[in-house]
Amino acid sequence: MVISEYDSEIFLKLCNDFLCYDIRGNLLEYIVQKLGPFKLEGGNYDYTCRTVIFYNEKKISNFDFDIVFFNKDFVEHITKEYICIDKSDGEFIECKTDIKTFISEEISERSRKKLDFIKEVYNCFKQNSCSFFYIITFRREIAIFKNILEGNNYGFINIIGGRELYDKISI
Repeated sequence: MVISEYDSEIFLKLCNDFLCYDIRGNLLEYIVQKLGPFKLEGGNYDYTCRTVIFYNEKKISNFDFDIVFFNKDFVEHITKEYICIDKSDGEFIECKTDIKTFISEEISERSRKKLDFIKEVYNCFKQNSCSFFYIITFRREIAIFKNILEGNNYGFINIIGGRELYDKISI
């Protein structure tokens, strides 16, 4: 199959942008926005990016998620800066181009603070099985990182790796 000159130029630009580290995170977030939500069912979902989470009108933390897919029926307020969810029906996603920089055998203090924030949000929403927590990465081999999360009491966080992302794109 031969692609057009226009398509090849777009492909080359995307490849060049991807090789620039600052762009890879944005590219991953863009891919996640287009492929998600991953487990939520129904059609009344939207997403927000880099938004602080409020639960029962209380700010959970100054940390945020890269992307949150949510059911529009269960959102009390949403702005560019924050989202206030009154029922747990969403996907809370942290994007890491290479999860190895975020999780290792010895979890850094900075990463632990972020993981503890994710756990705090999980504890608010865990009574509902329609809430899912993800770290999404381009890295293909993710089994060791799943084990590290489980060994540090973060087993509720699912990891979607590069192979799974590719499979979703191929569908």
